[in-house]
Amino acid sequence: MILIASLIVAGFLASTTVSASPTPADKNESELIREALIASGMEPGSDKLEAHFMAVRYAIDDLVWRVGTGKPTYRRAYKLHRVLHRRYFKHYDITVDDVSRIAEDGTFNCLSAVLFFGLVAERLGFETNIIEYPGHLLLELDVRGGRVLIETTSPVGYDIEPSRLLSYGRASSFGRAWLVMPPESAWSVPLDAAVGFTWLNRAWRTFENGEITRAVRFVEHAANHVPEMPQRVDAATRLLARAFAREYETGRFESAYRIARLEETLHPGRVTTQDRLLAVAQKRIEQLCAQDRTHEAAAIREELDRFEFENVALALFERTVTPTIVSAAVRAEEWALAETFVERYAASETDAVEIDRLRAWVESRRSNSDVECAEPPRSFTVGRNTPTKG
Repeated sequence: MILIASLIVAGFLASTTVSASPTPADKNESELIREALIASGMEPGSDKLEAHFMAVRYAIDDLVWRVGTGKPTYRRAYKLHRVLHRRYFKHYDITVDDVSRIAEDGTFNCLSAVLFFGLVAERLGFETNIIEYPGHLLLELDVRGGRVLIETTSPVGYDIEPSRLLSYGRASSFGRAWLVMPPESAWSVPLDAAVGFTWLNRAWRTFENGEITRAVRFVEHAANHVPEMPQRVDAATRLLARAFAREYETGRFESAYRIARLEETLHPGRVTTQDRLLAVAQKRIEQLCAQDRTHEAAAIREELDRFEFENVALALFERTVTPTIVSAAVRAEEWALAETFVERYAASETDAVEIDRLRAWVESRRSNSDVECAEPPRSFTVGRNTPTKG
């Protein structure tokens, strides 16, 4: 019913007030709606996406018509809040991030409500921001230089006093949910950050369904839209840590390495993240070398150079994995690669005797390349943490 009414009103608006070519603001609005719908699960370029996109646009047109044109005043923002809850925000469902469901049947959660309210408000001339608290989103409007904070999920949530957030509860029609929000935990982001939060919510639901690789990819999408998200939103950090643990413990080191690499990219320099990355990189290098995929193993080691590790940790890692790569390179008679990693070993090893022994072993194998055995000296034990002397 809501969607049909919106289509009728939008048709009227199109014939009277809407120009044929969209303004730059319209283009930004269109991109944001489409990106949010894609993040919620719709296929880019699909007929379904376009149909739901048009439904959202028509609903926005309807609300603009109902609120009326004018200056971005406190009263007009309040009128918008009342109209939204009277005509569109009907059923609260914490699992529904799809903003088009508001136009379709009135189903919403805090994320879709903030985005939809914000889209209409910006069309009416208001400046908007999302205020993120752990597990919840509010909308902030700039009303003639003043700040109005809105709990979009509640019909009585207009103009909340920040000092009262600790005791504010949603209206009983949506279930009593007390919001514990210390002011220092608030984070203000632009309206388009809603796309990133949608990707993150989708990542969690995908992870809980056991699709770890897809979930991690969705976290990457979230971080691409909101670069600060991994540092500010604990849910992203927890998801990656749990995904890494599952993949590592089940021996899926290729996937675990990708997750650890993403963690270090998002959280550069964090000790626990670096420990995980080095641990799984060692496992993955050993795995690739055992499969005679020496160049792939070498590429992983070289890729780690773009991260900033503590010198002690990296030197220990180097002493552990380089003999493994050298051994695999010798088996494949990749002498240039073997020499490169001998030099890497020399740069990390403080014992000149051990360095000379590894060099001599490679030269010996090169001189006798038809010899079947191609194992490094006994002191270079694959997987050890420190060189074995003697």
